[in-house]
Amino acid sequence: MRYSSSSVDIDKEIEAITDLATTAKDEMDFAEESRNSVYYNDDKQTAHEAVDEMTNSYNSLLDRLSESDRKAVETRIGMKIKEIQSAYEIMTLNDLED
Repeated sequence: MRYSSSSVDIDKEIEAITDLATTAKDEMDFAEESRNSVYYNDDKQTAHEAVDEMTNSYNSLLDRLSESDRKAVETRIGMKIKEIQSAYEIMTLNDLED
């Protein structure tokens, strides 16, 4: 099913955001693997930047859409975005416990 909202190619934007989500997840995995090493803080910072980029791109897309298109996008990828954001928050909270 193809989505469009005036001048926004929603499918293309979703594909780009999905790629950013994959990168964010990978960076979080790298950070977790490096926990308790000298590389952890840098890896966590890279993960943070990747999660921010994904979140900003997702929010930017939602801001440019009609209400009905926004709901369709949220249905398609909203849960994945929230899962990655939550996983990053958990990773950060684990730092406070260490």
